[in-house]
This record gives sequence, C-alpha cells and structure tokens, in this order.
Amino acid sequence: PPCDRLFFVVVRAMTVRHSCLRRLLSFLLVVATAGGSMTATNSTIPHLGDVKLVCDHLDGAAPKLYLETSADAWLALGNVTDGFDVSIEVPPECPPFKHAFVTYAVGQSHPPWDFRFANGEAAGGYGVPHLDVHFITKRVDEREALTAACTTNNPGPVNSFGELIQCSDTATDATTRKFFVLPPADEITGFEQDTTFGDHAIKYHGLHLLPSSDMQPGGPASCVSTGPTGTWVDCQMQFVSVVTTGTFVDHNCTCGLWDGTSPILNVFNGEVIGNEVMPTISIVEKLRNNVLPNPYYEPFPEAKAYTTWGYQPVQTYHQVIAPTGPGFIEGFRVGLVLSATPAGSITGDPHFQGAHGERFDFAGVNNTLYALLSASGFAVNGLFVRTSFVMGGTCKKCSQKLVHGSLIAAVYFRARTSAGTTVTAAYEADAPSRVHLTALTDGVAATTEVEVSVKSPDASQYTIDEVSVRLARKHAREAELVVANGEFAVAATSRFLGWAERNGHKKRLDLTIKPLKDVARAKVAPHGLIGQTFDGDSVAVDGMLDDYSPAVVHTKAMGEGAIEGEPSDYEIRRAEGPFSPAFKFSRFAAQAAAPRDVTKLTGVHRHVGGLAAQSATAIGDDMTNDSTGGPQMV
Repeated sequence: PPCDRLFFVVVRAMTVRHSCLRRLLSFLLVVATAGGSMTATNSTIPHLGDVKLVCDHLDGAAPKLYLETSADAWLALGNVTDGFDVSIEVPPECPPFKHAFVTYAVGQSHPPWDFRFANGEAAGGYGVPHLDVHFITKRVDEREALTAACTTNNPGPVNSFGELIQCSDTATDATTRKFFVLPPADEITGFEQDTTFGDHAIKYHGLHLLPSSDMQPGGPASCVSTGPTGTWVDCQMQFVSVVTTGTFVDHNCTCGLWDGTSPILNVFNGEVIGNEVMPTISIVEKLRNNVLPNPYYEPFPEAKAYTTWGYQPVQTYHQVIAPTGPGFIEGFRVGLVLSATPAGSITGDPHFQGAHGERFDFAGVNNTLYALLSASGFAVNGLFVRTSFVMGGTCKKCSQKLVHGSLIAAVYFRARTSAGTTVTAAYEADAPSRVHLTALTDGVAATTEVEVSVKSPDASQYTIDEVSVRLARKHAREAELVVANGEFAVAATSRFLGWAERNGHKKRLDLTIKPLKDVARAKVAPHGLIGQTFDGDSVAVDGMLDDYSPAVVHTKAMGEGAIEGEPSDYEIRRAEGPFSPAFKFSRFAAQAAAPRDVTKLTGVHRHVGGLAAQSATAIGDDMTNDSTGGPQMV
C-alpha cells in the first residue's frame, strides 16, 4: 500500500444516521434557574448508551456546550469491536451550532503519528485511540450534502459504515478541491493546515485544521526523523511495517507526545463549518487520577473575525462528574466553553438580527445616516443608500428576483478614549483599502490615511490609548476595518453584492458587532438601531419583515415593532456631520441610562431563556440565508 496515506482498521457498525430517526430518539429537556438556563438534547449512542448534548447557561460568564455520557462507558470504548458516526441536534439556545457530529472508529487514531507504541514505547502524535466531537454550524442535511463526495484514497480510512472517507490531496476534480479551500486568515486564527500524511480532509467532516501549538517543535503534530527520508514519511513507514508484517520496523522517526485532547477547526470550501474537540479515551483516567486537573480546560484559539452569529468557542472543556446521589453514575463531559457575549454581523440590504436573535428589516431613507450603535463614549453611524440589484443566475431553471432595496455604503466611528482624545474613522464600501483616521486631543487634530493593498493580503493597525483601528485586506474581493474600544469590537467588511457581475460589481458594507464585556450590566445601557437590543433581558422582539415572494421586491420595512420610537428618531442630522453622536436616544455622553422598555414594543415577543446579551446582525437581500425571511435562491 502507498506509504503517504493514512489508514484505519475499523469494523462496520450499526448506527442511527437519518435525521428523521434521530429526531424520534431525541427530545429536549430544559432546566431553568434564576441565574440562567440549561437545555439538553437526550439521545443514544452505540456503546455509550444514553447521552445528553447540553447547552449550559447557568454560568452566564462562561456558557458551555458539551456532550455528557457515562465515564465508565467512555473508557469501555477501548474494548468494543464496532464504531459509530452519530449526529445530535444542538439545543437552539447555543447558536451558531446546529448539531454535534460524534464519531469513533474502533481504535481510532490517525496521523500525525509515529506508531512507536507497537515497539513498547509511548505513542507519539495523535496515535492514541480517541473520539472526534464536532460542533457543527450547519444542519445535518446541509453538512452531509456539502461534504458527502470527494475522490478518496483507496486503500484508505473508512468510517463506521465501511465507506472510504479520506479525500485525496492530489485529486484535481472541482468537488474534491472544495475540501482544500481555506477561509480567510482572520477566520482561522491559531490553526494551520497540516499537509503531511496526505492531509486531513475527510468526507462528512470537511478539512481538519490543527492548532498551531500542536504543530510547534515537540508538539504532537510535529514529527522529526533521522531515518531514510528525514521526513514524516519515515513515521508512516513505521505504521506500514506494523500493518503489513505485524512487526515494528524502526525508521528513527518520532512525533511529540500528546496530552490527550486538542481543539480542531473544521472548514469546507473557504468557510468554517465547525469547532471540534478531539479527546482520547484515556482522558477520563487522567482526570480521575489528577494527571490532569478536573475540570480540564485548554484554549480554543479565537478568530479575529467570525462569519456566523452566536456564541464562539474560547476553551475546550473536560470534566468527570461525581454521582449526585444513589442510583446515579459517574459522568464525563467534553465540549466547549463559549464566549459570554457572542459575535454577529450586519450584511447587505440590511436585515437586522438583534442581541437575542430577534429579526426585523430596516430599509432606511435614501442617502440618510442612522445611529446603529450608541454607547458611553462610542458611536457607530451607517449611511443607507437605496439601490436595485438582481438575485439568481442566468440558467433556464435558476430562480431570479429584482430587488429594489438598500445597502450600507459607509460607516462612521466616533470613540472617546480614557485620556480624553476623540478618535474618528470613516470607511466607505467603494474605497475599501483606506480609512480616514483622525485623533483630536486638546483641540489639536492629527489626521492620517490608513491604507492597505488593493489586491494582496495586507494589514495596518493604529492604537490610540485603548482604542484600536485595524484595516486588513483579506483578498482581492474583500477588505475589513475593525474598531474596538474595550467594550465593543465593530467590524465593517467591504464585499461585492451577490451575483457580482450581474450587479455591476456593486459593493456593500457588512457589519459585525461583538461585545467585549457584559454590556447589559453597564451603567449606561447601549442604544441605536442595533445597540438597543443589548437590553439585559431574555426577550427577543421580532419586528416588521419585508415580503420577498414577488419576482420584483420593493423593501419598505423600517423596524416597526422592534425598535423604540420612530425610525426618524435614529437619523443623524447632516448639518452636524457623519460622526455626530446626537440623536434622540444617544448614549455617547450619558452618565447613566436604563435599557429600553420592551413592554412598550409592539412586535412579537419571544422568551429566549437565560441567554446573555448577544451581538446583532443584519443579513443581506443578495445573500442566501434561511433566517432572514428573504428568498432562497437556487
């Protein structure tokens, strides 16, 4: 067999695969307390028995998403003769995750590895039996449809159904190459592609990016050889010698030792689709015997930018739970610690999604400035411009629409630093490679043009007291400005409208607003079209949505029902300039301000449990998104 491909020895397993059957096996359990909520999907996994997938908001500062099972059953996986590939739906209180995909092939281990355990030595690399617990941001059917096909290595690894699953890193067909398209660098911070051992693209999983820390010298994904090739190939030859002859042949290759768990990033076709925890079977014994502290946490590298709205992982989580009473068993939890205040975005013709997931559309008046976010010493205004564009392709069966809508053409930031300096930044969709930056101190203004390449990846950053301004060119089609002040980080990304050629390469600004602390407890509650949704309660209020069913769409909704006051209350007067923080509900200079009174809002009220206040989003008409009320274009 070829030496540069990984192999598994697995046995076909019976498991539950179809989503309709899974739903029959699963049900939701909700536990609420004064401090937060805990929601669980109960399910069954072969050999593990009854399990729970838990969305835990009891600690609002450190929410968790984890799989809970029997500790003894977990350890007993080392003795089973078949594996499993099981999907379990994530409770809706833990966005952006839609399901957990839990996989185990008998004795599952994989490269990087050195197979030295077959020589009576410690196993280097990931050559230790372990599970893959993927927390996926797609629905089960979406993940399977996207990642079900590629040119596979044969012979090669198989899943519990006996299917070959490792995508060939040398295949040139378009379907397979999608597995190897990486997202922008800012979205995969702290992770790297490992191209040794045939890479790590797996059907139904996507491409696995490894943590940079594991790839450092001495890490489990770092292999060193003084053997015949002087490369990782010598480690693979050691594996091949055991598989083909039953005897370990030493090629003088070793990989770093593994502590028993690692964070993994799952990507596909330029998009992050999941966050994975990869724990060994033996980690339970390490926790029991205090080889590792119980609970045990490892950092999950945080991206500089997120494209999915919701809680983002900050740590991996592992804990053995003592029985809570007679008849209870010792439990084991493995999963993620999530950010207390998740990240979100505003994109395209603005469909807003508030801090609790509420939805409303806001078309805006043409060429008008609106206050999007107003907080103590921080203001973000957006310029709304009416425009028309098409959605859909040109094929005979392609759906098409003409949308007379709007977009955010420019954003204007104003921040007051702790030292009294006023910082302003202006960013336009049509000039994405430069930002006009001004710092005003004691009446003296210092102005500069922050610039990056118009095509190639590039970045430039300025820091003024605690305010940072970072402009980055991701690639030829996209650049991004991020302004942060310690309470919020607001990213404005310049992108083409969908179907760019048909729409004359028009550009829009997408906004991502990420709270950096629990702003709901702030003395001055934020406001603005989006900012007001950080109101510290657990109620989402849905407002007016536009009708996208006609072939010709005229957007007209203005946030009715979901915003305090009238749309005109949020207008910024032109005479006062685009950086003005002045509007009816301004919080910029306030010493104290209470959150809005949601009981006075006329929209649809939804209780969303103990969720912490989240960032808000607006999804564009030109984008396919089933959460916006907009059309689904094929």
